[in-house]
Amino acid sequence: MAGRMNKKFVYQEDFEIALEKIVMGPARKSMKITDEEKEMTAMHEAGHALAAVANKYENILHKVTIVPHSQALGVTLFLPNEDQVYVTRKHLLKSLEMMT
Repeated sequence: MAGRMNKKFVYQEDFEIALEKIVMGPARKSMKITDEEKEMTAMHEAGHALAAVANKYENILHKVTIVPHSQALGVTLFLPNEDQVYVTRKHLLKSLEMMT
């Protein structure tokens, strides 16, 4: 991202933008969304975040956005606490609880 903006140095912000673009897909800022749809999307994504906190989800809540990305109207993005090679059954069940 830093190269596209003709920056001389790469900063943490550049890495975060690149990560979000890879994980969430490109933002569709031109998509027309009504205020009612924005509010419904915000409530929906807030529900994911609250469910994660209530269920003591292991991963870190990184970002909640109602800017459409790829096929989603909003995204709740979690990042792992540490590098993971395997995912435990407990972790998968907590992920399912948070998504529903």
